[in-house]
Amino acid sequence: MEDLVGHPQHYQLWDGSETLEHIRALSGSHDEFMAYLKGNAIKYLSRYQDKGTADQDLAKAQQYIQFMRDEMKRVEFEQQGPMALIEKHREELDNHEYGYGR
Repeated sequence: MEDLVGHPQHYQLWDGSETLEHIRALSGSHDEFMAYLKGNAIKYLSRYQDKGTADQDLAKAQQYIQFMRDEMKRVEFEQQGPMALIEKHREELDNHEYGYGR
């Protein structure tokens, strides 16, 4: 069954990549890409009661918010590097069931 929220087929290109990857690459900056993501979240939130697909539109809004969170983490990783993020989240990692502190 097609994933109409996370990976709809109509947004996949001939090479298997998704349109969102190309939009990120073509965005002039992180802020522009975040504005695109935020705009889509707002679009789906503002119309969820009007199309008869409320649950799907709310899920899409949630997906775009998750894309924003993922993008923030990606940029943080690029700026700080992996070791800084490990130290930042050391307690969380140590307490995880597969924790590194055990």
